[in-house]
Formats: sequence, structure tokens, C-alpha cells
Amino acid sequence: MDMSERKNSLGSKKKYTQKGGAFQLAFSQNPAPMWVCDLKSLKIIHVNEALLNLAGHENVDLETLALENFFSSKDIALFLPNLKKIPVERCSLGHWRLRHKKNRLIWVELFLQAFDAEAKTARILLTAKPLALNEATIPPHGYNQLDHAVFESLRGVIIFSLDAQYRYLAFTSLHKETMRLIWNAEIEIGMNMLDYITRADDRAKAKHNFDQALHGELLTLDEEYGEAQEAKRIWWENRYSPVYGANGEIVGLTVLVIDITRRKQVENALRINEARLRSITANVPDYIVEVDKNGLILFTNHPMSDVEAQNALGQDFCKWVSDEYVSLAREKLALAYSSGNVQEYEALSMNHLGELRWYMTYLSPVIVNNKTQSVVLISRDITARKKAVDDILSTKEAVENMNEILQKAFEREQIASRTDTLTGAYNRRYFFEFIEYEILVSQRYQNPLSVILFDVDDFKRINDSYGHLFGDKVLVRIVQTVQEEIRNSDVLARYGGDEFIILVPNSSLESVHHLIERIRQKIERLVFRERQAEIKITISAGVASMQSHINTPTKLVQEADNALYNAKQAGKNRAAYAPRVDLK
Repeated sequence: MDMSERKNSLGSKKKYTQKGGAFQLAFSQNPAPMWVCDLKSLKIIHVNEALLNLAGHENVDLETLALENFFSSKDIALFLPNLKKIPVERCSLGHWRLRHKKNRLIWVELFLQAFDAEAKTARILLTAKPLALNEATIPPHGYNQLDHAVFESLRGVIIFSLDAQYRYLAFTSLHKETMRLIWNAEIEIGMNMLDYITRADDRAKAKHNFDQALHGELLTLDEEYGEAQEAKRIWWENRYSPVYGANGEIVGLTVLVIDITRRKQVENALRINEARLRSITANVPDYIVEVDKNGLILFTNHPMSDVEAQNALGQDFCKWVSDEYVSLAREKLALAYSSGNVQEYEALSMNHLGELRWYMTYLSPVIVNNKTQSVVLISRDITARKKAVDDILSTKEAVENMNEILQKAFEREQIASRTDTLTGAYNRRYFFEFIEYEILVSQRYQNPLSVILFDVDDFKRINDSYGHLFGDKVLVRIVQTVQEEIRNSDVLARYGGDEFIILVPNSSLESVHHLIERIRQKIERLVFRERQAEIKITISAGVASMQSHINTPTKLVQEADNALYNAKQAGKNRAAYAPRVDLK
């Protein structure tokens, strides 16, 4: 401002203050916020205390104030034509947003009238009446007149509509709650939505999408919005649509929002686990199910009852657990997830045929970066074992015996030294522990049970001629040969020195005969090379089967040992039986 303008301004202020003490007092102490403005420059000549308080200004130099300090330049451009027509009588300019010094917007109704009309420079008096939000009406400048009450009536749906300046025209209550959740924002009709989005990259992304819709594009986008904290970043499917006015011009846009956070989380979890699950084959008889901390299925290798494996994803695994075991299953899942340690439990569950079966389930946490990501459940059908145990427990003596055997079996599992270190076959101690259990089962269900005791013919001569290291090679090769012929249910153990023993449960004597003959002939065909010599070996075997008078481990092994002696006496490289039988 140059000196002449300053003098003119001061002169105007002086002329105004000389209007009379009564008017000046009424203006200054009026509870309604007021301005006196120069119409040409829109500079403030005088303001009252009520306006300063409403707009948050203190100790203001009038030379620094203009209408732009109280209204946005866009709003001034809209009501400026009304200021050019100085009314004689006081009139309303409608509802406008007064800008607080802290950038908070306040809805007011503005009133205009001429002031100091005889002055060379026209002046105007503006009076503001603060409005409650429910009293304010959005000016029709470019707005699409949507019924906000309709939006308010839509519960459980996120929809909002903006004008061409991104100001809210309408929104549903769920959208308001969501904006409060992710941005801590209390949104209002007529406010610019972008002002509430505090994260710069989200704000730029939203503006870009709004602008595309305002140019007539229909958009459906999967987008993530919210604060940086994990709990406030939410995935949405946003559907943007332009809103057209009466003359066909685009006056705003509407956005339909669907929360797809859960879907995105499941997809992300599946991607994380994909590499790990490649090694799992569908041919594994056990159920292998991966779940999240809430028990929702992320992967399963088998159909779940009448639900295909793919369709079981996202469902609660306890849906297939018998009701009386659901609380146990959930307790074990929570413990595995929180402790990071393997848990286990037995429960009745439904298999893929819809049958209730007994399963032993192991819960193994999947830990990535020291954090449990999920839990893998491996469920093995133990119905047959449970039935056998229940049958055995039918008598007190059977209960005591079985408890003792199971205790020993549990201890046996903890002992890593149950195998022979040279040959890899079970050791003698494990054999005698296991045969006790098999004799009980054989007696209970009248199943056949046989023992084969065999050794290497003339093994001492081999050791003496070629050394003990070569003798060890022979024993290892014999064990490998025997293991290729026996079943998974058969037990091969090193009895001592070059003697080995095979426990053959649930197999007829004829089948046992064929088994030992296959083994004998296969060993007979083996050729060992040592010190430029080819060495061939043979074995002799004794076979004993459970009988009424042969009903203990000691008696069974003793009978097999007697039969082995008979085989040696008969010329070696053969098998003999106790009691004697003629098998060819």
C-alpha cells in the first residue's frame, strides 16, 4: 500500500468512526460477526470482536486482512457477482463456509447491505450468522442434488458421492464410521474428502481416481487405504461412476466400496505357503490341513467330507471335528500358535466319506521370522488301534498289561539306540520288547505269529580268512537283502554276532516258508569280491510258530534256535521248522 492509499484508508476509517458513538458501540459489541469492506479492493476496513473470535484471529492488523482470509478464493468467486449489486436493504447471500485460522470450516449464512453509500468508494457491511450442520444447505453451484436421507438409510453399505470439487454431497453411515476408523476423521457434508486423507500417496491415488470418474470413466479397482499401522490398512474394491446433471454434464461422482481385506489376507497367505506346500503330495493317507490363528483352512490335501479340497478353503476346520472335542481342538490350536511348540490330541472327526473315525492330530506351527504364520495339522486315522486298545482293556489284567506295554513303547520311542549301529537292523532289546506286544495281539485275535532265526554258514572262517572288516560288509549286505524281502509289519533284528531274527506277524507258515526261501536263495546268489577273490555265502535258518505250548517270547525263540541247530546238522544252507513240517 502506497502513502496515498494508506491516507485514504485511514481517512475512511476515521470517517467511519465519526458516524457516531452509538453506532460504533453497537457495531463493536454486536454478537453477530461483522465486516466493513471496500467493494473495489475487497480489503477489510473494520471488523468486530465477534468475527475475530469466530475466525480465530487475535491482534490483527487491518492492513493485512482481506476477504480471502475468511473464505476460499473459489467461494469468493462464486458470490462476488452478488457484491457488485449493492442492495439498499439487507439481503441474504445464502450459506457459505467461513474459514477458521486453523483451517477448520464453519457454516454461516451471510447477509449484505450497503454502508456509507455517500462515500466516493462504495463500502459494504457483511454480517455472518453461524449455522448448525443440520441447518446448512449446500449451495447449488455445480452440486448434484442427491437425497442424503436415502444414503443415511443404507445400513451396512459403503457409498459416498462427491461434487466436482471432491466435496461430500452424501454418504452412508458405514462410510462415516470407516473414515473415523482409518483416518480418525469426522466427515461432514460439503467438506472436501481429500482434506481428510492424511497419507500423501493415498490422497494422490484417490484424487487420480476421482478425476478419471469426473472425465466420464467407469472404474473398478482393488486398492489399499489407511494409516501405516497394519490394523488400519484396509483393502477395498472401489467402483467409481460419474454423476450427470440435467444438461448431461458431469457434476460429480459416486463410489461404491466393498471391504475385501479378508480376501486379500487369504490370497497373501496362500502365496506365502505355496512354495512350502509343493512338497505335499495328495497320495499321503494322512490329512494335512493348514489353518490360520482363527482355525480357518488355508490348505488341505484331501476332500473334507462332501466338500472338495478347494472349496474347504476359508472354512473352520472344527466343522469336521465331533462336537465333544471342538473345545479341545481349539485349545490345542491356540497353544500351538502362542507357544510355537508342537501339540497333539486325539479326537473323533469326520473323514472324506462322512464317517466318524478316531484321529491322532499333531499341530505343528509354521514360524517365519520368529512369528507363527499358521499351524499345520497332521491327522492320522488310529481307529483300528483304538479298537484294539479298547478290546484289550476289557479285562483288568489286559488293562494293566497294555498300560505297561504302552508305557514301555513310549519310553522306547525316546531311545535313539534301538537299532544296531553296524547293520541298521533293530537291536535285540527292541525285538524282545516288541514281541511281547505281538504275542498279546496274536493270542487275543488268534492271528498266526512266527519267528525266523538265521546265521551265516561258516562265518568264523570268513572272518579268519578275510578279516573282520570284510565280515562286517557281509553282515550289512545280508541285512539290506533281507529288508528288501520283508514287509513293513515284519521286524528284523540283530540277535548277536552273525545271528539275525525276524518277527513275522499275521502270516501263515506257508507264507513264512516262501519268505525264508526267497531270502536264502537271494543271499546264495550274492557275490563278494575281496583280495582278488570271489566269495559266496549261505545261511541256515530255524523257524518257530506260536502254538499252545509255545506261547512266550523265550519259548518261541528257543524253538527257533533248536530248528536252526537242526538245519546246521542237516547240511547247512537250508531252513528247518519247529515243530517239524514238510514244506516244499
